[in-house]
Amino acid sequence: MSRADDLRALLARVEEATGRDLHLEAALLRAIAPFITGGWRDAWYGIGFAPTQSIGDAVALIDAVLPGAYLDMDGTTGKANWGARIRVHDNDIGDAWNRPSLALALIAALLSALIAQEVEHGR
Repeated sequence: MSRADDLRALLARVEEATGRDLHLEAALLRAIAPFITGGWRDAWYGIGFAPTQSIGDAVALIDAVLPGAYLDMDGTTGKANWGARIRVHDNDIGDAWNRPSLALALIAALLSALIAQEVEHGR
């Protein structure tokens, strides 16, 4: 299985998630570790780190993997229609729409961006 395939499988789990999932968060950290360029943070080892629930934690992961990326976010409070787009140098490289929370939309967009990069580089 390629890294892109592993990321696709993880993205499928994120797309099925409806809220915080500790097992999913552990799998997410293992999967994105090779992509982190913005520095590993000790806080990511704690139970309080919740990228599938916390917008701030999800953004911290995006910043560590894609430093300087631009985020476009959209949604309606009280409705499960959150979306996120990640842009680097005015190029859309990952997006996710109609997620139940903004944190899950951000994580799905990050995985989508990583998949696109892996495919582009033939990995």
